[in-house]
Amino acid sequence: MVIKYGKRNAIISGELTFDPPIFYADLNSFKNWDFPNEDEKITEEQIKKIVDFISNFDNSTKIIFE
Repeated sequence: MVIKYGKRNAIISGELTFDPPIFYADLNSFKNWDFPNEDEKITEEQIKKIVDFISNFDNSTKIIFE
């Protein structure tokens, strides 16, 4: 899953099931921003804001953060 946060992107790996549609997001993969900011760490505060936003977003695919 690609997350856009301001002018930066991050990639969260995980597993997608289709019946029911659930994406199991691996928070351990969510540490650094994507190119060209790959040397910049994602702060705990940024992770919390992103997870809260995604968790409250009305989406047909449920997203579970592990």
